[in-house]
Amino acid sequence: RKREEAVICGFCGNGIAMGKSLCQRCGRYSSHDVPGGMLKDEDFVDVCDVQAMAVPRIATGEWWDKAFNGGFVPTMTTLMGGSPGAGKTTILLQIGVKVAQVTGRPTYFISAEQDKGELKLTIDRLKLPLERGMLRVLNKMGAGGAIDENIFKAVPPGMFILDSVTALCGKDKEGQVL
Repeated sequence: RKREEAVICGFCGNGIAMGKSLCQRCGRYSSHDVPGGMLKDEDFVDVCDVQAMAVPRIATGEWWDKAFNGGFVPTMTTLMGGSPGAGKTTILLQIGVKVAQVTGRPTYFISAEQDKGELKLTIDRLKLPLERGMLRVLNKMGAGGAIDENIFKAVPPGMFILDSVTALCGKDKEGQVL
């Protein structure tokens, strides 16, 4: 049996298992295989030499699928920006409920700016077809806590929404949302 190789964290030099990008030692994400993150010319290829690859998507049948090239890629991260009151939370709730319907798995919604009662008021106003187990919100709003990954092993998410990243990081410019 072939031994699985490890890559090296580009920040601290710790070994990271293949297919993973989070370093268990320093807690930073790395896509580098050289300490210090120094990329060399041989680390790049001409895109003309790359074989196109179809990516599985979660299609909801809604208008936003077109904006995401046919649906959401299960591993994608999207940052949505806009002025306060522009409707970011409203559209995220709509998308979250629809993804839960399509995947049969709940959307986890962590809000640092709106209480669970405010979120429920928006859901009721939008008349979203919400059923028990589709949308999980924190009992208390806020930031600063780590999430026990066993929660997601027990009830895997269809989608995970952080609202808002700025509020969750606070004034810590080095803050990371993990």
